Amino acid sequence: MLVKIPSQNSKVIVCDDDPDILDAIVRLLELEGLTAIGVRNSAQLYQEIDEHRPDLLIVDLWMPQFNGEDIIRHIKSHPERSKMAILLISASMIGDRVGAQAGADAFLAKPFEMEELIAISKSLIQAGKQHDNRKVKAGN
Repeated sequence: MLVKIPSQNSKVIVCDDDPDILDAIVRLLELEGLTAIGVRNSAQLYQEIDEHRPDLLIVDLWMPQFNGEDIIRHIKSHPERSKMAILLISASMIGDRVGAQAGADAFLAKPFEMEELIAISKSLIQAGKQHDNRKVKAGN
């Protein structure tokens, strides 16, 4: 799969309560030239989203306080946040179905290959940027 590399200005927020997974994903995204922000506490996620305005949110399904399903539903119902791409990650057998019903743009089952995470992330970011460019061109 050939994926055009998004601009260096692309931002990703990763929310996972497992510090090892969170750290690994953030480091990997940074090695790919993306700005990556890790959030371990899901209660702080909305503040981080409002502050950083990411192109992509990678969120785990099962977390304390706010789970991924609730987070996705909340984001997709909020007009200013609803266009942000969301990748749901989970080891749950029903994670793909839960993500689709909540409004996630993609699902990746744990454990996953890091190359697959990068490819999906870049694809979602690029699709979002192309959508934004079409809106700008249509407005001219």
